[in-house]
Parts: sequence; structure tokens; C-alpha cells
Amino acid sequence: MKKILTAITIAALLPLAAFAQEGEGKRDHMKHMAKELNLSEEQRNQVREIVKKHMEAGRLEVRSILNDEQRAKFDQMHEKRKAMMEERKAKRDERRAERDDE
Repeated sequence: MKKILTAITIAALLPLAAFAQEGEGKRDHMKHMAKELNLSEEQRNQVREIVKKHMEAGRLEVRSILNDEQRAKFDQMHEKRKAMMEERKAKRDERRAERDDE
């Protein structure tokens, strides 16, 4: 039952992850929501923080049901994804800086 509940929780949180992450399509989704709801910058930041909290809680819950070997691999996957996201953010920041210099 706990595994089913965890799977349902993750499935429910996955669409929300789009708001917390900075990927191109995900950012467009956040822009669309912000425009449709007329969210202020403060509200957008609050939405991102709420989603990040839920994502982290979901990640920790998933991690809690894994055995040691699975947990180690899950942690590696998480760190790899985190590094990839940081690299993408650095590239975006660099492109923005170049555009601003023009």
C-alpha cells in the first residue's frame, strides 16, 4: 500500500516539477501559468519554492522505500541530474550575459 501511495504521490508531483525547474519547456510552462494567473514575481518565486519542497519530500519518500543498493544508485542519479541542471543554468546565464553585452 505504501508503494502505491508513493507512486501516486510522485505521479501527482511530476507535472508540478515543471514549475520548479528551469528547462526551456518548463520555463515556458511557468510563463504561461504566470501570465494566465497574472502572478507577481513574488508569487512566482513562492510557487517555485512550494514545488521544490514537495519534490524534495517526494524524493526522500521514494528514497526511504529503496534498499541500500537502490538508494546508492538513486542518489547517483539525483546528483547527475543536479549537475546537468547546474551546467544548463550556467550556459543559459552565459548566453544571457552575451546578449546583454550586445
